[in-house]
Amino acid sequence: MEHREILHVDMDAFFAAVEEKKDPTLKNLPLVIGMNNSKSVVSTANYCARKYGIHSAMPIYKAKLLCKDLIIREPHFSEYEDYHHRIIDLLRTEFTDQIEVCSIDECYLDITDLSKDKTPKYIALMIQNRIRQKIGLSCSIGIAHNKFLAKTATDLHKPNGITTLYRDELMEKFWPLKIEKMQMVGPSTALFLHQNNIHLISDLAKLNKKHLIKLLGANGAHIYECVHGISSDRVVWQKQLPKSISSGSTFYRDTNDENEITRTLAEHVQIVTSRLLHEKILAKRITLQVKSERRRMIGKSVTFATPTQDCEQLLFIINQLYEQNFINHTLRYVGVAVSQIIPIRDNPAHLFR
Repeated sequence: MEHREILHVDMDAFFAAVEEKKDPTLKNLPLVIGMNNSKSVVSTANYCARKYGIHSAMPIYKAKLLCKDLIIREPHFSEYEDYHHRIIDLLRTEFTDQIEVCSIDECYLDITDLSKDKTPKYIALMIQNRIRQKIGLSCSIGIAHNKFLAKTATDLHKPNGITTLYRDELMEKFWPLKIEKMQMVGPSTALFLHQNNIHLISDLAKLNKKHLIKLLGANGAHIYECVHGISSDRVVWQKQLPKSISSGSTFYRDTNDENEITRTLAEHVQIVTSRLLHEKILAKRITLQVKSERRRMIGKSVTFATPTQDCEQLLFIINQLYEQNFINHTLRYVGVAVSQIIPIRDNPAHLFR
């Protein structure tokens, strides 16, 4: 039976890394993403902040107590989504379309066919390099024969790591870890296991399946399989039609420079168009999104009589919307979004253009 080669790609401190890319002065400073109030929690902490013991889901007030110089930036989810789409598009166009998206900052890839010519480690290194070159961000990658071990491998070496975790490596790399390192072992389960003198994954590995089921109920069978590296190798990659596609960015400083704004808009139109072309889909509506110096998001849209994926047409409309509504305005953010998406096959007229 052929083993699958599965990669787990996890963007390093994703939200914080995007903010650092937008504002390079934040690099090497303790940074968290979240709202700066007493009720908010940390969405993401960069690796500098993590040295102080700060982590995701920690209350902001606790994070501030741990680091007096902590920098707190409000999240910009639409921008993180733009980066997410750019990363997935890159992986699809340059590597494989067998991608299962887990969340905004991680995904699985089935590279079994690709690995017939190149080693999985080499492919992982190529992915890291391309994401760094084209997107400007770093990622960590786990390599295994199934999804559980691939995801576990990613966490063993971060940031910017490439780690294998095959079943013959479990005793060396996985079993010596604390039970809290297992994805499905939460705080209450960990406490219960500690009370039963089970502290390391190797302690779980010594128990048979019946013992674990008796100890943990139905979850015991699943934990037994994961401890021994048994998990699904199926990457679910059914194509789903997006509701919209967008790309946008925040300027380093507020600007009313027409050349800078139109040049940036052209870049975003190209990003959106490339995804339309790759996905073989058309859009019937395009929206220019801007954020003014007062930080208020404004959108202006045009709906086409005929759906399109033509870059020149989309760019002409975007420039027109800018000139009619925002010329000489000082802007902080600009973005382009298309919606009312349909596949080309649902628009036969497009085939005869």
